[in-house]
Amino acid sequence: MRLNSLLGVGLATALVIGAARDACGQNAVISGTVTAEDGRPIYSATVDIPQLSIAVPTNAQGHYSLVVPSTRLTGQSTTLRARGFGYRSSSRVITVASGEQTADFRLGLDVNQLEEVVVTGVLDATTQAKLPFSVTTIDNTQLAVPTVNPMSQLRGKVPGANIVEASGRPGASVAVLLRGPKSINAVGRSQGPLYIVDGVVLGSGPTEISTGGLPDLNSLDIERVEVVRGAAASSLYGARAGNGVVQITTKSGRNGAVGATFRFRSEVGRSDIEREIQLAQNHSLLMDPTGTRFCEAVSGQPLCSRTFDWNTEVARINNVPGNSAGTPAPMPLQPGSAALPATLKEVFQANLWPGQTYNSVQEAINPKLYNQQSLDMTFRGGNTSVYASGSYVGEGGSIRYLEGYRRISGRVNADQQITEHLSASLHTYYSRGSSDGFDQDGGGQAFFRLTRMPAIVNIRAVDSQGRPYVRPNLISGGEQNENPLQSLAFTSREDVTNRFLGGLRVKYTPVDWLDVEGNFSYDGSSGTFAQFRDKGYRATTASFSQGTTSSPGAIFAGSSGFDSYNATVNVVARRNLGSDLLTRANLNWLFQREDTRYRRLAGNTLAAGGVDNAFNAINCGGFAVGCYTSTKTSQRLMGAGGGLGLEYKERYIADGLVRRDGSSLFGSDNRWATYYSAPAVS
Repeated sequence: MRLNSLLGVGLATALVIGAARDACGQNAVISGTVTAEDGRPIYSATVDIPQLSIAVPTNAQGHYSLVVPSTRLTGQSTTLRARGFGYRSSSRVITVASGEQTADFRLGLDVNQLEEVVVTGVLDATTQAKLPFSVTTIDNTQLAVPTVNPMSQLRGKVPGANIVEASGRPGASVAVLLRGPKSINAVGRSQGPLYIVDGVVLGSGPTEISTGGLPDLNSLDIERVEVVRGAAASSLYGARAGNGVVQITTKSGRNGAVGATFRFRSEVGRSDIEREIQLAQNHSLLMDPTGTRFCEAVSGQPLCSRTFDWNTEVARINNVPGNSAGTPAPMPLQPGSAALPATLKEVFQANLWPGQTYNSVQEAINPKLYNQQSLDMTFRGGNTSVYASGSYVGEGGSIRYLEGYRRISGRVNADQQITEHLSASLHTYYSRGSSDGFDQDGGGQAFFRLTRMPAIVNIRAVDSQGRPYVRPNLISGGEQNENPLQSLAFTSREDVTNRFLGGLRVKYTPVDWLDVEGNFSYDGSSGTFAQFRDKGYRATTASFSQGTTSSPGAIFAGSSGFDSYNATVNVVARRNLGSDLLTRANLNWLFQREDTRYRRLAGNTLAAGGVDNAFNAINCGGFAVGCYTSTKTSQRLMGAGGGLGLEYKERYIADGLVRRDGSSLFGSDNRWATYYSAPAVS
């Protein structure tokens, strides 16, 4: 009997202790829904507890479930906050205790986007309303139409940004100026902003290659873009950000639904010239009384004593054997760049071209397919989230004989919560792009010459061997402006670039108010270019046929690339001094190394046709001095900085930043510089 009583007391004690242990070890679970004012659920909104650095996204139904581990429960009062892009944030004070509780949020529209959280150019993540300087934030909902170059999508969306496509060639980079040029003389330096992708500082693109730069990136991977202009960029990123900062964040699985989600996007279209370019339909050349034949200038003979038919004369000079066209019949009173003022006073552009007329730009157009295929996957489960994508882009362009731009790419972004205080993120991206037509960019090249063709010129006419006429323009300007279709048809150009971006971020939060973050990133690009004009390439005149890049054949090839390494350490501390004063402190250190390489080989006057080899070039062939160029550069950048921010009653805000940077680009007396800012806002 006594033994049974002891066993009963022991069992009861064990149950009480076990229940107490379970109660003490139970997590806090906070759940609810986030909706708009009209009741619609808000997908991918963020619900977080800032003091505990815990955040979760909402699903498609606007539901969330936030778990606080039992080891972090002290019965404390904390702030629970809900935020969504395009909506004003909402928060409430709750007591975090074991068990479950419900907290629903209803968010109003944020028309001016003042509640947007900014991470570029600031000590810590801050809303737009609390910034003392201008930051433009754009998320993927505003980038509904993807483009080959991500920066093209920002045109008209960033105040003060001048985004210009200097070339319409598929795959060409755009020029970006934030609030105008920063230097009168830009020789040897870029006036574009600093680009950062997922913490990876992008290196300088290869030279003399048509691919490379931002077109290497898949615009469908972008989640948000932040653009910082002015001194705020330099105070945080140093000398390299003097022209502003464009920070691109790609998608991750952190805000996705639980489980795996696959998405496929297919887009097919046609490339074309956006609008018709009007060319002159009249001329000022002298003609016979019938208005069908042109006057020929004959020394010692009366004006217009001899005439010729335009098309017959064009056929005659272009069927002359050799490396150049024949000499056309001279014409009196020719207007042009070399014409004397007295000559121009005697002519009027009032005559109509006889016979059929053409639009050279339209004749050179051959619209081709635009094709973009993309497949991506988002996964979130437990403490792991992954975003992966693969895409193919083919933009054929619209110019005859050119193939355009092609790119394949793949991305894997992974996030892992290793422990309660330690997390890591890995971002990797690879792309391979190829294109042609780089040699036709700029003044004096194919598109430029198209606009110099008179309306009577048929650039698609061919000689007896089936080749496009090299000189269909009989006017003196035809010497300089060869038929662009000839150079497009008989110039082989291919540029290929391989690009890899990788970044590893490790974040350690030993206590609720302190974050220590380390980043290491790499950006590497390797490209080749090859241009070949075979023996027999014709020129407009005999003198032009002796040029180094034209008849009788030329070769131009090389490679270039870079390797850029970046390492940063960032420490952020946040403390409340009383109930109304919030302080933030930041310490950071960075190191950057960039190595570039470049090789080029050029030669002309080929000994044999069809041999794409430098030793086939008679002039400047092989490895002769002056024909082969090779350079290597290496630069280092190191810097350290810090800042302090104060926020009183969420109304009065003051921030101070200072950093010290050193660059190997400058001499020892000017190697180091200090950057600082001390803005305030209320």
